Amino acid sequence: MPLIALEFLAGAASDYVRSALSANTATPRRPPDDLALVRVEVRKMMTLWLLLDAADEVAGPLRADGLDPDIAALCGLRSTVH
Repeated sequence: MPLIALEFLAGAASDYVRSALSANTATPRRPPDDLALVRVEVRKMMTLWLLLDAADEVAGPLRADGLDPDIAALCGLRSTVH
């Protein structure tokens, strides 16, 4: 798989995190439905890069701060953001 795809994954994951953290602010970056779609696509890309098992592609519960735990870990946010 070309490295451009890995760069796209990193950018999409970063966009997801910024959008999720802004979801409960006065100016959210994305509507909730768009945010959910980005989450699904990032998780799919993570399975393609073998960062998640195929069985884990389906998203589980969000963390208390509204982030997907696997995407947050990919972006270096292992603990809850306050």
